[in-house]
Amino acid sequence: MNIIFDGIKNKVEFFNTEIENRNFSSSKSEIDLEINKDQSINYKLLMENGIVVLYINNSKILSTRMYKSSNKNWGIFSLNSQIELKNINY
Repeated sequence: MNIIFDGIKNKVEFFNTEIENRNFSSSKSEIDLEINKDQSINYKLLMENGIVVLYINNSKILSTRMYKSSNKNWGIFSLNSQIELKNINY
């Protein structure tokens, strides 16, 4: 499972693929999000029983069903732009 913040497409997308595959052609779920390089994005990620919910800036929600998300590696990263992650708690 991977969550991608794409600064070119101005989207946040969920992909159900291993990061090593780099097959990010078809997202399982996505939302539009204007991504500004000077903007901070606050998010909260919840994962439980195969359901993944991402709350963004207290105004957007992206959710999907990931049946095999339990006990699997996952990542948050950016394509075509820089990203800095701070205050990560899990």
